Amino acid sequence: MKIRHLSIALTASILVTTAPQLLSIAQPVQQNNRIAGRENKRTIDRVKKAQVYYDRAIEKYGRNDKKGSIADYNLAIALNPKYTDAYVGRGLSKYDLGDKKGAIIDYSRALTLEPEYGLAYYNRGLAKSDLGDNKGALSDCDNSIRFNALDSDAYILRGVVKNELGDKKGAIDDYDKALVINSDATLAYQNRGLIKYSVGDNKGAIDDYGRAIAIDPKNPDLYYNRGLAKATLGDNKGAIVDYDNSIRINPKNADTYIARGLTKSDMGDSKGAIADNDRAIVINPKSDLAYYNRGIAKYNLGDKPGAIDDYNRAILINPKNADFYYNRGLAKSDLGDYQGGLNDANMSIQINSKFALAYQNRGLAKYNLSDNQGALDDYNQAIQLDPKLTDVYYNRGLVKTGLGDNKGAIDDYDRVIGLNAQDADAYLNRGTIKATLNDKPGAVADLNMAAKIFKSQNNLVKYQSTIELVKQFSN
Repeated sequence: MKIRHLSIALTASILVTTAPQLLSIAQPVQQNNRIAGRENKRTIDRVKKAQVYYDRAIEKYGRNDKKGSIADYNLAIALNPKYTDAYVGRGLSKYDLGDKKGAIIDYSRALTLEPEYGLAYYNRGLAKSDLGDNKGALSDCDNSIRFNALDSDAYILRGVVKNELGDKKGAIDDYDKALVINSDATLAYQNRGLIKYSVGDNKGAIDDYGRAIAIDPKNPDLYYNRGLAKATLGDNKGAIVDYDNSIRINPKNADTYIARGLTKSDMGDSKGAIADNDRAIVINPKSDLAYYNRGIAKYNLGDKPGAIDDYNRAILINPKNADFYYNRGLAKSDLGDYQGGLNDANMSIQINSKFALAYQNRGLAKYNLSDNQGALDDYNQAIQLDPKLTDVYYNRGLVKTGLGDNKGAIDDYDRVIGLNAQDADAYLNRGTIKATLNDKPGAVADLNMAAKIFKSQNNLVKYQSTIELVKQFSN
């Protein structure tokens, strides 16, 4: 039976940039007319005083006093209700405080006063994107680019939005354009790499992460994401190097330890995998994946009770993951708790009715509980969902033999051998059945093939017992 490893998601989802630095307004020009001048002087004084508050608001924003900056923007706007930059600045402070809707209102006021203000469109688009209004965000990005075609950040943001809308090609096009404008735009490389990774272009993703790392060598997410892509391509050693670098820069990211542990497990280093997942759990005690992957490592070391304990913890944190129940059921069945294995397979199927391996597990549990017909039904369902599951054909062959359907069993072993010509047990079982059907030449041929494979695998015990069968049926 197969253990289900569970991959982890990317730490850095598609990234966005913060709004660019705000602009300050120009000083007004005095009029020469005396009457207008008196009237204008009052206006100019108010505008000048408004700018004092505006400048102080920017200074407070720089000191991370967002509430204080909003208070000063309020004063600036009260003195000068047409102060476009003050609305944009106040919107940015509101955005940073989590008031995305309030930020959008301020950006919209700025655009009412200055309809070609590219920065206001950009910032409003960013806020709309965060609130899930991707169509509105896309429109704002289009306008931002229309009024400032050389703003690489606007292309990056539009790429983010297009990706959210499912237009991955359009997103990559925008990241390409951003890089033409600014070849040092790390986010463009990183986001483009993330999309390439998501569509299976791991080599392209690795190239983009490498370019981003050359610009920003202290960004731990870049090494982490490149490690994921390398691991997917089977470059486990390269992945470990990247995870090591990510941890060196940021030793408090649980996901990186989980990823490194998963790679170590794939390399056969189960003890190293356990150590990494231990660290992940210290950092994040609620990480279901850390417990789950540690359980897999324990299972691989033969510690089935320890594996079950970790699967239990993973399920307490996340009771709706079909893989958790699948692997716990596998460990229970291995320990002879077939009813427990059956119950876990039921839960796994309840969560994911298309989970072929769960039907396989349930079929095995039913077989061990002497429910051959129930096992046969589950194996049939597993094969319908995934016709390339070699173990299911093999196990169904055993069930059919138990039900007296020898020809059906031979058909299943034929399929096993068709999928894996080095499956010695399938030849052995098929040969044994052929002997009971008085097909001795066919039986001897299959048994000889089984013996040959067992010998090549250095399984001398099975090799010798199979040779004895060959002698028996050759007489």
